[in-house]
Amino acid sequence: MPAPLSRFARPLAAATILASLALSAGCYHEGGPLRSIDRFTYVSTSWQPKTVTLIDTRTGESMWSVDIPVGQQLVIDFNFDSRGDNTQWLPDDALWDLMPDTRRHGTLHNKMKVPPRHARRLDVSLRPVPEMPSGAPQASTVAPQPDTVPGSDGGN
Repeated sequence: MPAPLSRFARPLAAATILASLALSAGCYHEGGPLRSIDRFTYVSTSWQPKTVTLIDTRTGESMWSVDIPVGQQLVIDFNFDSRGDNTQWLPDDALWDLMPDTRRHGTLHNKMKVPPRHARRLDVSLRPVPEMPSGAPQASTVAPQPDTVPGSDGGN
C-alpha cells in the first residue's frame, strides 16, 4: 500500500499537474490538442503535401484555402467572438499561421472572420507527390553520358 502524501506533497503534486495541463494547452501537434477546443494543426511532408480549405457549409462556398509548404505546419484556432461586426453571418474568428513543423508554441499572427461552428468545415486534400521542400536541391535534368575510354573510338 502506498504511503499517504504529506500535507505539502499533495498541493505540490496538484500544482505540477495543473502546470503541465496549462503548458500542453498551447502546444501544436499534428491533429490538434486531442480535446475539443477548436484548434487544428496540419503538417505537410514530401509524401503528404496538404492543402486546407475552409468551407461555409450553408452555401458550399470555399472561403479560404492555403497550400501548406513541405516542412511547415498550419495551425488554425477557432474562437467565438460575440463582439463581431457581422455576428449572424460570420460570428467567429479564426487565428492561423504557417510555421516550421518542429515548432510547438507561438503566436498566431493572422485573423479572419468565419462562419459559426455548425456552418463550417475544413477540407484537407493532398497535392501530387513527392513534393520537395522549397530550397531543396532538385534532381539533375542533364542526361548521363555513355562511358568511353580515352583514345578509343567508342567500340566502332
